Amino acid sequence: MTGKCTSALTPERIEKLDSINFLWQGHDYTWEEHYQHLLRYKKEYGHVHVSQKYDVPEKYPKLGSWLTVQRSEGRKFEQNNGDESRLAKEKYDLLQRAGVEWDPLLSQFQSRVEQLRQYQSEYGTLRVKSVHKSLYSWVRRMTKEYESYVDVIENEKEVGEERKRSLLGDDVRRQMLDDLGFREELVRPKRDHLK
Repeated sequence: MTGKCTSALTPERIEKLDSINFLWQGHDYTWEEHYQHLLRYKKEYGHVHVSQKYDVPEKYPKLGSWLTVQRSEGRKFEQNNGDESRLAKEKYDLLQRAGVEWDPLLSQFQSRVEQLRQYQSEYGTLRVKSVHKSLYSWVRRMTKEYESYVDVIENEKEVGEERKRSLLGDDVRRQMLDDLGFREELVRPKRDHLK
C-alpha cells in the first residue's frame, strides 16, 4: 500500500482496488510501451505521422508528445552521430524501421518540391496555374517568403538570425528551390532603378 492515499478509503475498498490491479500512482509509460503504441497506430492508420497534439488516452496515451520528443532526439542523433542525443542507437534504428520522419516539415517540403519538379517537367515552367490550387498556393507562399528573404539579405536589414531562418526555413530548403531555378524564374529581381 505504499504511495496510496488512504484518508477516504477503507481497508476493504483498498483491497478491492488492489484485486483489480488499480494503478495508485498513475502509469508512467515506458519507451517500449510508447513504441508499441506507435506500431499499433501505424497498423491502424497506415503511417506514423502523429501530430504533437494527438492524444487518445484510451488507445494511444500521449503518443504525439512522446513522438515529438523522439523526433527531436533523432535529429540530434543524426546531426551529431549519436552524441548529444538521449536516443540510443537501437531505439533510433527501431523508430527508423517504423518509418518515423525526423523532420516531418522538411519531408512535406520535399514532397512539394517534387510536385513542383514534376509540374516543371510537364509544363516547362515553375509558374503554376491557379487551377492546381494546392501547389499554386504553396508556390505563391514560397515566392513571397523568398522575396522577403532576398530583401533582408540584399538590403542588409537588421533582423535576427531567427527571423532570417523563418523567412524560408533554412539553406537546405532554399537550395532545393534554387536547384529548380525558383529564384531566377519566380523571385522578383532587385529593383535598383527604383532607388
